[in-house]
Amino acid sequence: MRILYVSKNFPNNVHETRGLWVRGLVAEIGLNHDVAVVAPVPYCPPLLLRGTSYGRYREIAHERFDADVHVLHPRYPSGPGTLLERFEMPAYTRAVIGAAKRLVEQHGHFDLIHAHFVFPDGIAAMELAKQFQIPVVITDHAYWLPWMENPFVKRLASNAVDYCSRHLSVSDALRKTVVEVIGEHPKLRTAPIGYDDQIFSVDENATPDPNQILYVGRIHKTKGTDILLRAMSSIVKTAPQIKLKIVGGSMGFNNYQKHEREIRALVEELSLDKHVEFVGEHPQRQIARFFHESAMLVVPSRRETFGAVALEALACGRPVLATRCGGPEEIIDSATGLLVDKEDPEALATAIVEFLPRAGKFERLSLNAAARAYTWSEVAKHHLSIYDEVINEQ
Repeated sequence: MRILYVSKNFPNNVHETRGLWVRGLVAEIGLNHDVAVVAPVPYCPPLLLRGTSYGRYREIAHERFDADVHVLHPRYPSGPGTLLERFEMPAYTRAVIGAAKRLVEQHGHFDLIHAHFVFPDGIAAMELAKQFQIPVVITDHAYWLPWMENPFVKRLASNAVDYCSRHLSVSDALRKTVVEVIGEHPKLRTAPIGYDDQIFSVDENATPDPNQILYVGRIHKTKGTDILLRAMSSIVKTAPQIKLKIVGGSMGFNNYQKHEREIRALVEELSLDKHVEFVGEHPQRQIARFFHESAMLVVPSRRETFGAVALEALACGRPVLATRCGGPEEIIDSATGLLVDKEDPEALATAIVEFLPRAGKFERLSLNAAARAYTWSEVAKHHLSIYDEVINEQ
């Protein structure tokens, strides 16, 4: 089978942690099938914005190999935020089609296209599929509401779902928001993402710090890092030995950097400097070591479509305390951790203080076993069965 993946969220030589949840699927399926990737990036003119994070887009390779996977990074004009998305969409589509045609010239025709995020990749993939006369599958990783309140985006996204062979949501929680917008549809399926069990696994020799809790992810309002810090402000008044390690950052996204600055300022405002440590972004193997060093993971999100980081923690034998924010509710239960209400710093603080002494009592191999259904190997099997269905329908 020859599969073309289209996703602007895919790692590159500048943003190495972007779209790892797409790369994991691509790498696993690429073990036994011919795959290639088109991952567009914004165009940055020469000498413009030199020294800024946006200017770093010029450093991204136009073409590279990720292991044995051929990846093209075509450029498209892009404005700030969503200001010019109506005008960007045609240019984005042209960039995808041009890169895909180049891959076809070099490697031959594809059997199927798999796009990640209905907008803009699904729309571009739909136009590409029409030209190639092959089926397209779309996976969404973001809630449709309130995003689809934008009439322009909603119209194009709805057209893409009507056209595609399957529309996949990474969780039932996300799928429900798609149904709220377009109603039930026979093409809608749930297909979760996974984790790398070669990296995230139990280390029986690791000795976690019983007072260290861990946060891993983007530093952004939707991730609830501000809620976690306010919970820490309450916690340290009576349990000053508890420490929080924050792993992650803005991941190279300009609009996230403001949130990161605000979160760092909040640490100072709440006088948490001695209790909170920012360690920045790290490769996955280092993140696995952070899991081994910590008593538990905390996921304080306001909204979470899936929550792969929770799987990674479980795979390392660490329990998870998460908010009821969507995806984690499909992963975490009393056997793997604890769920608490979102948007409630005091409830989160109470839960952390009460749960932390029990964190070390969870059997590591049992936690790992709970995550095994989501290894990339298992997730790839599920996706390949969907690909087979789609191709056999043609």
